[in-house]
Amino acid sequence: MRAAVALLVWATMCICCAQDLPCSSPIYCWGDLLQTVQLSGLFQDSKTFVDMPLRFTVNDTLRNFSALPSTPTLQELRNFVDEHFLPAGSDLDVWTPDDWTSSPQLVANTSRIVDDTLRSVASGVNQRWRILGRMMNQSVQQQPEQHSLLYVTHPFVVPGGRFREFYYWDTYWIVKGLLLCEMTNTVRGMIANFALDLVPKFGMVPNGGRVYYSKRSQPPVLSLMVDDYLKATGDNGFLAEVLPQLQVEHAFWMSNRTVLVSTAQGNFTLNRYDAPTQSPRPESFREDWDTALPLTSAKAKEQLWHEIASGAETGWDFSTRWLRDKDSHNISSIHTTDVVPLDLNCILYRVELALASFFTLMGNVSAADSYRTAAAARETAISAVFWNEQNSSWHDYSLQAQSQVPQSYASVFVPLWAGLADSWPQSQREVVYAQLVDQGWFQWDSGVPTSFIKSAQQWDFPNMWPPLLSFAVHALRKLDVEDASKQALQLAQKYVSSVTEGWLANPDHYIFEKYNVESQGGAGGGGEYTIQTGFGWSCGTLLELMNMYGAQLQSPVPPPSPPSPPALSVRSEIGLVVGIVVGLVVIATGGLLAWRHTKSRKEEAKYFALNG
Repeated sequence: MRAAVALLVWATMCICCAQDLPCSSPIYCWGDLLQTVQLSGLFQDSKTFVDMPLRFTVNDTLRNFSALPSTPTLQELRNFVDEHFLPAGSDLDVWTPDDWTSSPQLVANTSRIVDDTLRSVASGVNQRWRILGRMMNQSVQQQPEQHSLLYVTHPFVVPGGRFREFYYWDTYWIVKGLLLCEMTNTVRGMIANFALDLVPKFGMVPNGGRVYYSKRSQPPVLSLMVDDYLKATGDNGFLAEVLPQLQVEHAFWMSNRTVLVSTAQGNFTLNRYDAPTQSPRPESFREDWDTALPLTSAKAKEQLWHEIASGAETGWDFSTRWLRDKDSHNISSIHTTDVVPLDLNCILYRVELALASFFTLMGNVSAADSYRTAAAARETAISAVFWNEQNSSWHDYSLQAQSQVPQSYASVFVPLWAGLADSWPQSQREVVYAQLVDQGWFQWDSGVPTSFIKSAQQWDFPNMWPPLLSFAVHALRKLDVEDASKQALQLAQKYVSSVTEGWLANPDHYIFEKYNVESQGGAGGGGEYTIQTGFGWSCGTLLELMNMYGAQLQSPVPPPSPPSPPALSVRSEIGLVVGIVVGLVVIATGGLLAWRHTKSRKEEAKYFALNG
C-alpha cells in the first residue's frame, strides 16, 4: 500500500511536472522504488542500480515492489533487486570494430613515432579500442522500457570503467584517436548514432547513452566530429545526410540555452548550461539527496538540484568554477546558471564556422553566410563580455555580479584553440602568451592543471584532464609565437611521459581518466567516484599528440641506477679478508662473554632462591 500511494504521488508529479524530471521512466528516473534503493546504501556507486536492466515488465516490477513491507530491510531489498534486475551493463556486449587493424600507419611507420617505447605504447592503445568497443543487445531495441540505455543503431567505443555507455564530449577525443587508427567506418557509425538517432529524438545529443541523461547535454562538439571525419575521408555524401541534424542541434542551443548579457558595449546573446530538471540525478541520487538535506523548503531543494544537473551538463562536474563560495568548496553553493562560460561560447563559435564551411561545400551560399554572420556576432560578444584588457586574458562572466569572474581556469586556452586570436598582431599574441606564463600554467610535471584552487572537486587543482591539455596544445600552436610553440611541444611531452609512466608502472597498463599535475604518471582524484581507467579520451589525446610530435617525443627517462662499487686491488682484497676474519673473531668473543655472563646470572639467581 505504501509503495502504491507513493507511486500515485510520483505519477501525479510526473504528469504535472514532467519537464522537471530527468525522464519519464518510473524505474530509472523517478518513483518510490528508485528512491528506496538509492537511499538504502545497497550500492556503493549510485550509478550501478540505474544501469541494471529489468528481468520483467515495468508494471510487474512495480507491483511486486509494492508488496514489500513499508520499510524493507536491506536484505529484503537486496533479494528484490537480485530477483528483478540483471547485472549493470549486461545489456551491452563487447564488440571488436570491423575496421580495426593491428598495424595502422601511425604505429607501423617508424618515422611517425620514432621512440620504440612510445610506439609500443601507441600499439597498446590501438589494442584498447577492441576492449572499449560495445554493441547493444537486441532487447534494448525490442523492450526499451526495461533498459536505461538509449538505443542507437551502430556499435560504439565507450570511455571505460563505470562509464559503460557512450558519452557526448568524450566521443570527440575518442573519434580523434579512432581516425588516427584508420577506423573511419566505426567513426561514421558513432557520428550517425548522434546525428541520425539522437538529435531527431531529443533535438540535441544527450550527456550520455542513458535515459536519465536525456534532458541534459554536454559541450556541443558534434559538428566538430563531423569536420574531423570529413577531413579524414572527404565523405561529402555523409555530410549531406547529417547536415540537417547539425542545424537542429545548433538551433536547440540557440533556443534553449541562451541568455542576454548587457555590458557597457551593448547587449549580447550568449550561451550557458541550463538543464531543465529539478530532482536528484538518478545516477547520483544519494549524493544529490544528501547535499539538499540542510535545505528546508522544497523550492530551494529543486533549485539546488537544477543547478547540480546544469553543472553536470558542463562536462566539468564538478568544479569551483560553478560554485558561489569558492573558498569552502561546498557543492551546495553551486550556481551553474549564473555563469556564462567562456569555453562553451568559443566551442559554438567553432561550430558556426564549421556549419558555414559545410554549407559552402554543399553549395548553399545563403545558409553559409547566415552561419558566418552568427560566428562574427559571437566573436564580437566574446570580446566584449569575456576579454579583459587589463590582464590580457579571458574570464567567465557572472550574471549576478554583472562582471567577469576573477579566477582563472584552464578554459582560458579555448579562445586560442577556437582561433579567436589568429588575426591579432604579433605583439598582442606575445602579450597573451606572456600572461599565460605569468599565471603559472606551465610549471607542472604532467601538463596544465584545471584550476589553481585545490578543492575536493575533480575539475580543480591538482587534476589535469586530457581534453583540456589537448585544447592547450592546440591553443599554443595557433598563437604562432616561437616560445608558445616550444611550450606546446613541452606540454605534449609532459602528457605523453605521464601516460607512459602510468602505463609502464603496472602490468595492466592503466590509462587514467585524469592525471595529477604534481606527480608524473600519477592518477588524479576527488569527485563523486573512484579513479577510472580505460580511458577513451585519454587514449585519443595521447595518439593525437603522438601524431603531432612523434619525431620529437621521447619516452620517460628511467631513474639512474646506483653507481657500481669500484674494483678492488689485490692489496685491498687481502685487507678486506683480514678485516672480515677479525670481525668474526670479535663477534665470537663477544658472544662467548655474553653466554658466560648469562650463566653466572642464572647461578646467582638460583643461589638466592635457595638461601633467601
